[in-house]
Amino acid sequence: MFGFQGMGFPLGGEGCESLFRGEEGDGIKRDLFHLPAFAISIAHLSSQREAHVLKTIVQNTQTFYMSTDPTQNPLYPIFLLPERLNILIVGGGNVGLEKLTSLLKNSPTTNIKMVATYFLEETIELTTKVGIEITVKAFSSEDLQDINVLFVAIDSKEESKNIRNEAKKKNILVNVADTPDLCDFYLGSVVTKGDLKIGISTNGKSPTLSKRIREYLEEAIPDSTQEVIDNLGEIRSKLTGDFKSKVDQLNEITKSLKSNGNNKQ
Repeated sequence: MFGFQGMGFPLGGEGCESLFRGEEGDGIKRDLFHLPAFAISIAHLSSQREAHVLKTIVQNTQTFYMSTDPTQNPLYPIFLLPERLNILIVGGGNVGLEKLTSLLKNSPTTNIKMVATYFLEETIELTTKVGIEITVKAFSSEDLQDINVLFVAIDSKEESKNIRNEAKKKNILVNVADTPDLCDFYLGSVVTKGDLKIGISTNGKSPTLSKRIREYLEEAIPDSTQEVIDNLGEIRSKLTGDFKSKVDQLNEITKSLKSNGNNKQ
């Protein structure tokens, strides 16, 4: 079996075949492949038919790369589970506090440690309140032990680069404040409405535009969206049939909602 986690459905056997079958059933529907790539373990393929599907995915992925507009944003959006990671913030000033509050806002149970030669009083109060470990000292390579993600939030560009280089020796993902060339990932604007979370990126070119889009979406998306998500989640859990059948049923349900909305206008 192999899974498409974003949809929450396993893809295998008939469910897998039906997802990628063409309209006439005589091949793979190529217009489904709009994502750059997703990892599938060949070792878990349960049949030659699924192996054929995988081969087709790879072929279409290669076509995607060859035809992609080189001017488009090349960043690959993912949503991490911070509570399963060990995160280190180096820096106790305003930028370090900004990273800390952003992490806690999005995932209050995040595993965070902080190291700095000094900490703002506000940072000390917040970390004490939520039980985050802080260490008042200069950074050393030992601080990277068991760390998965590193945020460097200090003023010295040279020291930031040195810390980043130490982290890369241990294959740690790094974000260096205000230094895109040293970053493995960027932090975009985020819209959160209950379980709905939308990330916004301009590839670092216009944080102001990202902010304005975030503000627009926060106002445009109603707070009641969570109720809709809960209801659809409950409906999905009761649907029967293979993957394609479930998608068709959900599409039919949401189509009626759209029609009702248009009738009210």
